[in-house]
Amino acid sequence: MNSAPVPRGLVNLGNTCYFNSVIQVLLNAPLFGALMEERTSTTDNKYTLSDPDSEESIEVELPECDQAVRSLVDLYKQYMNQPQRPKPSNNTSNLQPISPNKLMNSIRQKTGRFQRQLQEDSHELLRSLIDIIRSDEVRRQKAAISSYHGEKKSNIKADVFTIVDMIFGGHFLSSVKCQKCRYKSQHLEPFYDLSLAITDPINDIRAAIANFTSNAVLDGDNKFICERCSKINGKKTYEAGVKSTNIAVPPNVLTLHLKRFEADGGMRGGLGGGRKTKGKNTSGRRARKSGNKKDDDDNEDDDSSSQIGGCINFRKINKHIEFSELLDLSDFTSDLCYDLTKINKWPRIHHGDPIWYSLFGVICHSGNLRGGHYTAYVKSEEFTERMEAFAEFIQTTPYLPDMADIDKIRELIKQHDLSHCETTDKYRDNDSDFQNGDSASECNEKPKSIGGNWYHISDSQVRKSNLTNVLSSQAYILFYRRVI
Repeated sequence: MNSAPVPRGLVNLGNTCYFNSVIQVLLNAPLFGALMEERTSTTDNKYTLSDPDSEESIEVELPECDQAVRSLVDLYKQYMNQPQRPKPSNNTSNLQPISPNKLMNSIRQKTGRFQRQLQEDSHELLRSLIDIIRSDEVRRQKAAISSYHGEKKSNIKADVFTIVDMIFGGHFLSSVKCQKCRYKSQHLEPFYDLSLAITDPINDIRAAIANFTSNAVLDGDNKFICERCSKINGKKTYEAGVKSTNIAVPPNVLTLHLKRFEADGGMRGGLGGGRKTKGKNTSGRRARKSGNKKDDDDNEDDDSSSQIGGCINFRKINKHIEFSELLDLSDFTSDLCYDLTKINKWPRIHHGDPIWYSLFGVICHSGNLRGGHYTAYVKSEEFTERMEAFAEFIQTTPYLPDMADIDKIRELIKQHDLSHCETTDKYRDNDSDFQNGDSASECNEKPKSIGGNWYHISDSQVRKSNLTNVLSSQAYILFYRRVI
């Protein structure tokens, strides 16, 4: 058994605590850094795909990755290269902090955002970085296939299944039922995180997810175009309907963003956070943040509010949202989630079986709209058999036909049901040995806590912590990983 590595601090480059907190969680996310390093390797940058004409697998060579992606991988290598040092004293890490300046500059150049000395939002930074990674791999895949084609014709297409999709990607099943003709239209939508409202009376994470997946009435100005009514009437027809959103494909890493920023009664996600810079006044630079930055952690107000431009009221929701170490996502999934396990390589699960996740990262924001500070709690896991099982699971590309074609997916499931006996198909015989042989009772039991150590990281300062401190923190973004 390998002991869990000790996290290293990151140098604050001037109000970059929002950036450091995100990078700390990503660098400690199970398998993320290792897979990034493998996929961007200059010595083994092969990409395997299927040729539908010959039904054979072929290898193509991926071009170089983007500078921002390369900077992230280089930072990961430096982060994990830990020389032997004496054990930390007073629960504080004595590893030298690393400067993420190269990665920060690459993201700024790539996006034109996150400029120096400005307060920024950690969720916006996370979304931008995830988009950069995914877009770059899609570009590399398409370029490799185009190079392989040359002058010849071929039906090979990029599957655009990237590291981001492998780790963070999930799919919603969005359904809208017409109140007039009762026709229900359904389609699948990809997602990489859930942004959850936490206004009253929501006080815990399960209630926030339940609110996100609850039915919504589409009426008045929100009426939708009903396909069946439009076909009958020969023109676009707007009707009232009921929309539901459930999870059809749970992600391997579940990211939950709590919308703590409210403007005029409407939720917005962003929060400013950073350290004070002498002589700098950022008031008025960006509408969503005002006032001078404050040094370190500001005092928290229950409902800290501010007025921008004399007419728009903003406030931060500072109340504690309860969350747990282990989270069962099954109550928020669609029937399709369970049916899909019949036709892909995932372990077979039945309706009602729990889908467990374990907490490994929390990004916190202290302070108010005029200034604040981001920190992160990260769990450094031990590499055990459970991690090996997760590694095998996470690297198995799911068999999902065209995700936009819900009818095709339904037909495949129907064909499976006609040709298989349910009593002999509790667990599908596939290449994944780690799930085979489990009983239904074992599957439904609440899993044990995953071994590892919790750390609280504030820029360059790394201190050992515990689960009690983590669960009592004012979470802004939560990161859970699938328990296999």
